[in-house]
Amino acid sequence: MLGKVIHIKLKSATLVETIVALLILMISFSAGMVIYNRILSTGINDLKMKGEFTVSVIADSLQHTKVFQNQRIQKEGLSYELSYVNDQHHPGLTLLKVVCVSEDNKQLAASSRLIENNEKEQD
Repeated sequence: MLGKVIHIKLKSATLVETIVALLILMISFSAGMVIYNRILSTGINDLKMKGEFTVSVIADSLQHTKVFQNQRIQKEGLSYELSYVNDQHHPGLTLLKVVCVSEDNKQLAASSRLIENNEKEQD
């Protein structure tokens, strides 16, 4: 009985074929990881979305106030810088700029609005 089993030849992959198949799999998985990491690093994260939303809310709410004073607001680990610049070409307009900066001084979002001002009230 043992003699019959020895003479049966099983078809299987050689060691070289197995190594080549594993190499192809490793290359494809490493390319997939590079693509995945690029998507994560360039994509919109939660902190950036939160900063963009808050910047637009701050700009909308300050657009109707008549107080033109540069400020810095700290809220939930983010810093919002408010600046007002008078437009030289149009004396009745002021540029409101709101910038959101993270703790590591990376700019996450920015918004600019033109606001109508009354120069008589400021004098």
